[in-house]
Amino acid sequence: MEDIKQLIKNLQNITRCFGGFEKLDLKKAEGLLEFEKLVKSLPSGEIIGKSLDEWRVLATAAADKNKASRKEDFGRFVTEFIRTQREAKTSVREFNNAWRIGPVEMQLRAEQACAQFTYNNEVLVKWFPVANGESLGKQYADVKKQLDEAGLPIEKLEEVFWSAHEYLKWKRAQKSEPNPHVIPAVDFYKEVRVALVRSAFDVKQPVKEFPKWAFLYNLDRYLSSSSQIQQNRRIGTQAGSQHEIANGKLLQFIMPFSLGIEKGIVILLKQIEVQLKVLLPNDLNCKTINKTMMSANGKPKNLFLLLK
Repeated sequence: MEDIKQLIKNLQNITRCFGGFEKLDLKKAEGLLEFEKLVKSLPSGEIIGKSLDEWRVLATAAADKNKASRKEDFGRFVTEFIRTQREAKTSVREFNNAWRIGPVEMQLRAEQACAQFTYNNEVLVKWFPVANGESLGKQYADVKKQLDEAGLPIEKLEEVFWSAHEYLKWKRAQKSEPNPHVIPAVDFYKEVRVALVRSAFDVKQPVKEFPKWAFLYNLDRYLSSSSQIQQNRRIGTQAGSQHEIANGKLLQFIMPFSLGIEKGIVILLKQIEVQLKVLLPNDLNCKTINKTMMSANGKPKNLFLLLK
């Protein structure tokens, strides 16, 4: 850093001959005379150009040196932070320019020595400079606190998710849309936010923000706690349509288990069959696959196994 400061001072010395022009007051009688003096005192363009070229070489070398040092320090800070998390028995997994740490992902930009935290690709903490290992630890602690504070009670999620789903199902039925019980996730998220606002007003509580990461976090908590939810009020996720798969868009949809487990799985099997026709060879008999997904008594097998 000191070498950069010295380079800046050197540049100021090189360009000092231009400083007088900024102080000129041409409204005064002596302004033009002063202007002429400054012009005559300027060194030749060759001298100025040579000085600037030499300065540029030194500045580029200093920038490259500091960049390499910053990248090395950044790697050490990340290693220190990861070691601390492993010692704390936190689940850690490395990816390309990223680490999965517990429930969140830490994305890295080594060249800029900065990081950001996300949940399911939704940003929790935007890019921030990493000055030391402690800064990563502090940001991670803040992220965990954010998630904890955003978590809603499972009973609340059951109420809000079911309310949102039932309204959207009715709305889709009014428009005669096919499979009105299958709700696009984006629509579901919007309606969940409305349901949360309505619920807050009912109990005269302040309305809290509910960004996408908070929705995804609570949806994951809901799905992992399905055993705590009434069977006739459970909802789950499924993959998108054949058209969406063909276009590389694997959208998620929310559908109820309340149709009755068997009917719900039959609908899923039909959609799986459509998707298999896209993803697997043409000579594959999808009816045979469907048959293998059924138990000996002709009823669908465990739903969660089918979705894996």
